[in-house]
Order: sequence, then C-alpha cells, then structure tokens
Amino acid sequence: MGGGARSAIAITGVPTGRYKVTVTVKLSDGRSVALSQTYRGCPSPRG
Repeated sequence: MGGGARSAIAITGVPTGRYKVTVTVKLSDGRSVALSQTYRGCPSPRG
C-alpha cells in the first residue's frame, strides 16, 4: 500500500445528488484517524 492506493466501492440504488462518506478508525492506543470523501450519485439510465 502507499499514497494514492484506491479501492472500488459500488453503491447502487441511491438517488442523484452529493454524498459525503466519512470513515473513522480508532487505534488500540486511543488515537483515531478520520478520512472523508464526497461522491456524486449517477442518474440511472431510463429505458
């Protein structure tokens, strides 16, 4: 791993708009790290 490592998460069934996802990791020594990312929902294809 290293800086810039990415993994894909597929989120389906959400309406269009913006979503902020925050992940907080608490370490055993009491410290915590929080990461947040904003995503845009994609409109579903109409057919």
